Amino acid sequence: KKGGEIIALHVVLAPEQMDFYTVLSKADHSLELMERISDLKPHRKVKIRPVIRASRSLPLGIVHAAEEEGANLIVMGYSGLNSTSSSQLIDTVLNKTTTDLIFLRTRPENLPFEPRRIAVALGGGDNLPLMVRLAGSLAEEFSGRLTFLNLLPLDYTLEQQEETGKVFIEAIQKLQFRAPYTIQVLPTDEPLETLLEMSQDFDLLVVGSARVGLLRRTALGSFAVQLSERAACDVAIVRKVSVAQKLVKGKVGM
Repeated sequence: KKGGEIIALHVVLAPEQMDFYTVLSKADHSLELMERISDLKPHRKVKIRPVIRASRSLPLGIVHAAEEEGANLIVMGYSGLNSTSSSQLIDTVLNKTTTDLIFLRTRPENLPFEPRRIAVALGGGDNLPLMVRLAGSLAEEFSGRLTFLNLLPLDYTLEQQEETGKVFIEAIQKLQFRAPYTIQVLPTDEPLETLLEMSQDFDLLVVGSARVGLLRRTALGSFAVQLSERAACDVAIVRKVSVAQKLVKGKVGM
C-alpha cells in the first residue's frame, strides 16, 4: 500500500550444452510469464515488472537475479508434495541469498489461500520483525487470529523463561496490524514433532529459518524445510538477512 514494485521473476534452466540466448529463444517465456501475472491485482501504487533469466542452476538463478535487481525481498513457494529437488532448492536459496526471504509451502487441499488461524513460532533474533509483519498482515487481510508460540526445553531455567517473556513482548510490540492474538508456551525436547502436532490446529504456521533456542540443534534451513514437508497446514519460512551478513557480501550501500 505504500507503493513499490513487484518483480515477477521467471528463471529458465539452461543445460550445459546450450547458451542462454538459445534457451530463451526456444520458447515464448514472455507470453507464459505475462499469462501468469495477469491474475495479480496489486494495490494501485504497486507496479509489476516481468523479468526472465536463464541460469545453469534454478536456486542460484533466483539468488543472483534478486541481487542484480536490487530486490528487498524474495517471495517464492509452491503447492503440492515436496520432492528431493524442491527441498534442495529451498535449502540452497536459504543458505545463499543475501536478500530477505519468504517461502510459502501450501497444501493443495487448503486452496484458495485464506489463512485465518495463524501460528507464529517465535525464537527471537533477526527473523522476528518480518515474521510478525507477515503474520499480522495476513491476519488483518483475512480477518484471522494470531497465536504466538514459543518453545522451551522440559527442564527450562528461570533465565530461559524470562527470555521467552521478552520475546513475546517484542512480538506484540512489533504487531502493527488489527488482529487478535494469544500467546502459548510449549515445553518440549522435540521441537519439530511438537510443531507438527500443533500444525493440525492452524491454517498457517510461520517459522524462521535461523538456529535460535531449541533450533540451534538443527542445521540451518533443514528444520524449517522438514516442517514444510510434513506439517498438516500451510507453512511460511521467513529469513531476515542481518546487516552484518549483507556487509560481508558487499550489499549494504549498493
